[in-house]
Amino acid sequence: LDASAKDLKWRFPEKTAAEPASGSANNSAIGLWEYPVSGIINFTAESISLGEYTWKPVRAQIARDQDRIRIEVTEASLCGIDTLGTLHLDGNVLDLDFQYAAKDRDIVATRGCLNDNQVEMTGWFELTGQIKARGRADSLPGSATGAFDFKARKGQITKDKKLSRILEAVNFTEIVKGKIPDLRTKGFSYETITIEGEFSGDVMVFNKLYMNGKTLDLLGKGTLDMKQMTLDVELLASPFRTVDSAIKVVPGINYLMAGNLISIPVRVRGDAADPAVSIMSAADISSNFLDFVERTIKSPIKLIENLNLYKKD
Repeated sequence: LDASAKDLKWRFPEKTAAEPASGSANNSAIGLWEYPVSGIINFTAESISLGEYTWKPVRAQIARDQDRIRIEVTEASLCGIDTLGTLHLDGNVLDLDFQYAAKDRDIVATRGCLNDNQVEMTGWFELTGQIKARGRADSLPGSATGAFDFKARKGQITKDKKLSRILEAVNFTEIVKGKIPDLRTKGFSYETITIEGEFSGDVMVFNKLYMNGKTLDLLGKGTLDMKQMTLDVELLASPFRTVDSAIKVVPGINYLMAGNLISIPVRVRGDAADPAVSIMSAADISSNFLDFVERTIKSPIKLIENLNLYKKD
């Protein structure tokens, strides 16, 4: 049969203190298993909301065979991001496998739709990824695994505490002092941003973070604890253009740095919404991170440890 709806709202059930015993009556809590009906429902809805997120429109095929329901979502857009895949329900156990993708989308429009007030930026982005999860409905979010690849191009960032703190730290170094824009008064222009990563349960791993900015490049990797909402990221900040101009007027620096990529090691750690940013010494950087950097950019690295390069001693 065909079924349609206007606007539907759904939420994850609250997690119970104890799991029900196997074979108990609670295993039929979804309420559909007691009816011996098989068939297919072609379902459409103008929108479906889960918490603060809304997909519209939605088109799916719902098939039931014995004690198993299979939902295949063939159309569902979350703020311009297509989310297609399958969801299986077997008793109280849910098994989902979804892919999400977006191409040539306006960051401003998508960010406004998602009510993201942490970052203000312009530009165009594309996104691909996959998410899988299996478990009871009340524990499904914690069992999710997947991967993602985000790319943005030709825009400007005007609000982001993490980037603002990084710029402040780098701007404090004598070699670039006063040459990096302050987000409180001026936006930061970028050519490209790349974020590649994966997640499992409550941990998101950033395998590659890269930003090609007008006055500063950033390259790094790290983790986000999504339960505690804490960050731990290592970055190399390379102020190519400002350094190129600075080393020409500092005696001896051009000779010492010749042939190397000049980088300032930075650590971002703490509350994801308002982390602390510090300049690291070379001794604080793991060998794995340096190997990652050299594999990525295929160039020798010169770390700036003595940050005040204008000193004569």
